[in-house]
Amino acid sequence: LCNKHFITGKLSNDAEHPDYVPSIFELGKQTSLSSLNRYNRQLKCKTSSAPLTEDE
Repeated sequence: LCNKHFITGKLSNDAEHPDYVPSIFELGKQTSLSSLNRYNRQLKCKTSSAPLTEDE
């Protein structure tokens, strides 16, 4: 959409604003995937590191 389609001349990300246009893309999946990847990296790091003993 070009700016002629908006009252203020530009898109608004505020869902209450008249120039708000919901996205057809599912952006939440990307966030969820990155969160899952971060969780898996943390889990891998925790399980791969050997605990220190008093001698070390």
